[in-house]
Amino acid sequence: MIVHFIAAKNKIERDYAGYRAIIDTITDLGHQLARDWVDPEHELMVARKGYGTIDWTDVYRQNMAALSRSEVVIAEASRGSSATGYMVSKAIDQKTPVLILTKNNQLEVGFTAG
Repeated sequence: MIVHFIAAKNKIERDYAGYRAIIDTITDLGHQLARDWVDPEHELMVARKGYGTIDWTDVYRQNMAALSRSEVVIAEASRGSSATGYMVSKAIDQKTPVLILTKNNQLEVGFTAG
């Protein structure tokens, strides 16, 4: 199955281990990621290059392409993110099944800075 994993990028340094565990579980079960973005984004933050180096138009295009070829979307939604919410709504519009994961039943709605 082709899976599009989405999650908040803000604070990826803090959330990386959890994201990596989700991705490892997906691939260990024999599924394929539609877009493998977590490691490259984490490396940018560790290198302290930050998000100023990201072409957001390209990221949007990559996400929309990944969504269009996905059979399911898995969204980690413990941290508020308008981008995650947008991608979930686009998946629902396309009638793609969505699984929303949260830590300790903590679902944040909307965008939180910092």
